Amino acid sequence: MRNHLIRIGGFEAEEVDARMHRVIGMEKPFRYRNKAQVPFATDKDGRLICGFYAGRTHAVIRMQDCVIGIAENEQILKDDPLPMPKGFISLHTTSKPERVYSGMY
Repeated sequence: MRNHLIRIGGFEAEEVDARMHRVIGMEKPFRYRNKAQVPFATDKDGRLICGFYAGRTHAVIRMQDCVIGIAENEQILKDDPLPMPKGFISLHTTSKPERVYSGMY
């Protein structure tokens, strides 16, 4: 922030240093998020997995834990992949082959 104020904001370093307070870190910087949106997908063997999106894709990377999420979320992520439930459908688009729409019917 200091560098931005000086470089972009045009403030003098001495002025910024005189007004800015030191950043106070958390004692325990883990398990503080109580909400998570975790996408579900299928792995290469057709089992249902959950995780997070790979950068700039719709591919789901299986995660077993996210250390900023609450401990209850860990159990959901850690569970073994489930077989695809009966009645589950996937719709593939031709314009964007990496995109899969799926749900229960």
